[in-house]
Amino acid sequence: MDIHWRKKERTVITGISKSIIRLICVIVVIVLAAACQHRPYPVTSAASSFDGTAMSYDVAGSGATAIVFVHCWTCDRTFWDAQFEYFSRDYTVVRLDLAGHGTSGRGRGEYTNAGFSRDVVAVANELELGKMWLVGHSMGGPVSVEAAALLADRVAGVVAVDSFYTGFPIPKTDEEAAAFAKPFEDDFTGTNRKFLETMFLPGADPVKKREIVATFQQANRSMAMQALKDLVRWFRFVAASRLAGLGERLHNVNAAPSVEVTTSDHNITLVPGVGHFVPQMKPQAFNRALAAVIGLGVKS
Repeated sequence: MDIHWRKKERTVITGISKSIIRLICVIVVIVLAAACQHRPYPVTSAASSFDGTAMSYDVAGSGATAIVFVHCWTCDRTFWDAQFEYFSRDYTVVRLDLAGHGTSGRGRGEYTNAGFSRDVVAVANELELGKMWLVGHSMGGPVSVEAAALLADRVAGVVAVDSFYTGFPIPKTDEEAAAFAKPFEDDFTGTNRKFLETMFLPGADPVKKREIVATFQQANRSMAMQALKDLVRWFRFVAASRLAGLGERLHNVNAAPSVEVTTSDHNITLVPGVGHFVPQMKPQAFNRALAAVIGLGVKS
């Protein structure tokens, strides 16, 4: 009798053990799947753009909605360091080097806003991103606007950072455009340095300022001039229709260098006490502003 019950007992225990093992296996699979979806550390890779140019990018975080950060003229993806880590807590975050910038390919024959926008699309498609916000600083704003036109309903919104409504005088004629470009053509390094000086407030963090200026000075002159001229062309002939097409999906986070800079436009958020390089020079204030725009909420 004892033997019979012991055998039955062993059978029951064995059944329970198998059930527990199966449960543990299911839990492990779920945990591993979650770990694969969440990237606590950036993963660096490359995508092939429309012309075969290799596009370097970083991706981190998790979430159904992604934030894609697009850098400015002659900058690179490291300009988003403070935002990349911050927003990866709640979103899938992506930052890329446009063609001719950073560590992306440099063999493109012509550098244009349209080409840069297709670089953004190439990375978005490589990562199979669904809903996304495109966040572009300076030239990255127009690039993001063009990319949004290509990505259509996949784009929840575009946040242009000191790209539009800045008061910067856009050349209106061919003669004005040529006059704007000529000093850069004659002395790219010197003119670029003077141009940058106007974008910082007195007393700006000297270390950050030096890092930003150094990156600009290392830019490939041919690429930079092509991109600059095409950017002026875009503002002259394309911007109005593209911005109108985006409508309420376009949001702006702009610098407010002085108390005289104000706005009543609900789609423009001002960050006070900073020049053109808002995300780099005032990262915490910028992150709060961007978080509010995209609905994340302000973090303590």
